[in-house]
Amino acid sequence: MDVAVLGMPDEKWGESVLAFIVSKDPSLTAEALEEFCIKNENLARFKRPRHYRFVDELPRNASGKIQKFLLREQKIESGSNS
Repeated sequence: MDVAVLGMPDEKWGESVLAFIVSKDPSLTAEALEEFCIKNENLARFKRPRHYRFVDELPRNASGKIQKFLLREQKIESGSNS
């Protein structure tokens, strides 16, 4: 599994956490991830992702670094939260 997490503008809190997930397991759902985050007592509530986006791949540059600006653009263009 491959994951990129970034902050996105939020009307209520100013910013919320959005997780982009590449998973080979088709049974993995946003609900299962949310449940895992809730059960993990070491993860502060404000650090938990509020939205999950399942993608086929994460954009990377030539050295393999995730290009988060492209993920932000993808999020803005789609306009959906999950």
